[in-house]
Order: sequence, then C-alpha cells, then structure tokens
Amino acid sequence: MNAIEQTPEAESKGDHTVHGAIASTSKWCAIIGLALITVLMLAEVVLRYFAGSPLGWNVSFIEKVLLPGIVFLGMPWGFAVSAHVAADMVYMKLPGKMQSAARWLSLIIVLTGVAALFIGGLVSMLEALRHGDIPPPLSSQLPIYSWIWRAFLPLGSFFTAVIVLLESRTFLKGGAA
Repeated sequence: MNAIEQTPEAESKGDHTVHGAIASTSKWCAIIGLALITVLMLAEVVLRYFAGSPLGWNVSFIEKVLLPGIVFLGMPWGFAVSAHVAADMVYMKLPGKMQSAARWLSLIIVLTGVAALFIGGLVSMLEALRHGDIPPPLSSQLPIYSWIWRAFLPLGSFFTAVIVLLESRTFLKGGAA
C-alpha cells in the first residue's frame, strides 16, 4: 500500500467510516487542485506564447483559490497518512512514561494549533462575508467572493481536528497516528 492509499485503522466501524470519508475527500480535493493548477498553467503557456493571448486571471485564481484549497483542504489527509513532521529519533530514546507524556503533549499542541487555525480562518471568512469582499470590476481577478476561498482554512482545520480526535485513542496508547 502506498502513502496515497494509506489510512490508519480507526477503532470502531463508525469511526473508520468517518475517518475514511474525511481522508478520502481531503485527498481528492488536493489531487483535483493540483491537476487544475497544472492544466491552468499549461493553458497559460500555450495561450501566451503560441496564441499571444494570455489568460490574465489564472495567477490570481491559483494563489487565492487553488493553493489554499490544496493546503487547507488537503490538511486532514496529510495528517491521516502521517505526512506531517515526526521526531521519532528523539521520541524512541525516551523512557516509557516520558513517551506517554510526549504523546499527550503533542496531542494538546496539535489540537491547540488546529483550533487557532480554525478560529483565525473563521474570523477572516466572516469578516469577508460581512463586507462582501469581491475583486473590483475589470480587474485581472475572477469575481469570486473572498469568503468562499477563506472558508478553506476553517473547513480544513475542523476536519483535521476530527481526524486527530478519531486517531487520538490509538495514538495515546502508543500506536501510530
């Protein structure tokens, strides 16, 4: 099984279904976003250099919609397949009780970080929604309300927290997360 197909086993059937659905949806959001970036950049090169008519809006769309979508909507999948940073070398040299304390500490730090991302993203999204932020007419940006792409951060953070909580029982017992 390769890293793309890998998802850790959850403890119960219901947990496994939710975990798998979130991880799979997150994976496909990241894959589709990357494919769209590739197609857009290829179209930009072809249109700019062979047709003399660049798209113009593609860079803004990539930087404001697709890249945040890949990062934040792909975050639950990254955590589910253990694609995040790990410090096994130091951890494995700790005594058993210290390893347990380190697991608890890391869980608290991850959940605190994800909660901070969720709150910051939600505040940013709600502020953009309240003001109705949209690029000005005739600009080189697509007229997409900014709250739409700002919603990626709280959504990704929420689903990452769900993945973390589903894996926490196994992780805190010393299993892989």
